[in-house]
Amino acid sequence: MAGWNASNRTSVVRNKVYLHLLCSCLLLLLSGSALAAKPTDPGGGGGGKDKGPSCTIIEPAADPLEVNSGDLVSFAATAENGTAPYDVIWSLPGSDQTEVQDSIASSGGSSSVTVSYLADNTYTATFSATDSKGQSCTDTRSVVVGSAPPPPPPTAANYSILAVNDLGMHCADLDYQVFSILPPFNVVHAQVIERGTGDTPETLPKILTNADVDVVYSATSSDLDPALEIITNTSVSINTTSDSTKTNFWDPSGTTQIASHPNTIGGLAYAPLYPSVLAGALLDPPADLSGFCDTPEFPEGCPSILNVFESLAYDTGLPVPDLHALFPAEGSGLAAKLVVAQQHMPGSFNVPQHFDRFDVDLPFFVNFPFGYTVFNANWFAADGIPILPIDDAGNENAYPLMRVQAIGPWNGPSTSSSFLTR
Repeated sequence: MAGWNASNRTSVVRNKVYLHLLCSCLLLLLSGSALAAKPTDPGGGGGGKDKGPSCTIIEPAADPLEVNSGDLVSFAATAENGTAPYDVIWSLPGSDQTEVQDSIASSGGSSSVTVSYLADNTYTATFSATDSKGQSCTDTRSVVVGSAPPPPPPTAANYSILAVNDLGMHCADLDYQVFSILPPFNVVHAQVIERGTGDTPETLPKILTNADVDVVYSATSSDLDPALEIITNTSVSINTTSDSTKTNFWDPSGTTQIASHPNTIGGLAYAPLYPSVLAGALLDPPADLSGFCDTPEFPEGCPSILNVFESLAYDTGLPVPDLHALFPAEGSGLAAKLVVAQQHMPGSFNVPQHFDRFDVDLPFFVNFPFGYTVFNANWFAADGIPILPIDDAGNENAYPLMRVQAIGPWNGPSTSSSFLTR
């Protein structure tokens, strides 16, 4: 063939070899890329090995969890993946349930438990789940248990005291020899309230009783007292005592109705309002006072039982019966008893005087058709404080001032700094 020679032939063969080598290299590169991109299947094409369950404590979220000993703690956890169902074990050292067994039926289900930790320490709470193929998982929480700090000591700011004078200076006499409308006799009631801190039954305001606090009264004065507008001989109007300069109520009457018990003018005036000495049978313990009847001192019948309390001392009020004891509640099974108290004035040293009675319920003229019982009165009562409308400087003051104070737990002993004042 024209133009063909050995040189051309050699060139063609060499080109074919180069082309073959180039194609082989390309095939090797493509084959290597494919092998590198192919995923590994250690299961031999069976869909991959089961990875087992996973456990998660979802409650509480805090880690570590800090609680007080005795507090209730709720745990909750989930188990998923693996092969349901799962057997569950809660390991809770230091609690009232150190190990709790449970089960979860399906993947993503949960288990919960509530326990109380008993002592201060640091514990590890562990949740474990084992699936149906025996594969397990765990999750943990650190629990730090401590003691709750003691509550702050109460202060007077946590309490209020309310006081009211519900029977007082309606009428009064300076001379009790001829006629008397009312004796020196004031009634003061008081309640002590522990302030509320919330709206639950435990945190609502609470009325305190005589088991919680004591309540006392004493004389006081004020620069704002309207009586000072007309009083010129002193800058302070205070009424601590009802001595002989203010009234003759406690002066000797010259009469003795019971031997060794000479009557005061006031006692003689109010004796007819009290029952006879035969009421001694109601005293505790009972007293037979019938021997005071038909005597030379009292020849006509029986004298008043008020005579037993004579002679009344200055600053001492008339005896007042405890109506709870005298008129016990129906069905109580208690017998009527005559229990009396006498309130006092603070005296010239202004010594605080205790309220003699605490009334839960108050019988009110229950021996009359119109009487009734006041339930849940819950007040401290000072019945018969013998105050007069004359201050210690001899000035008329129909509205003498009185300080009412509660002695409670807010400041330990009964010192002046522990008083809650109204």
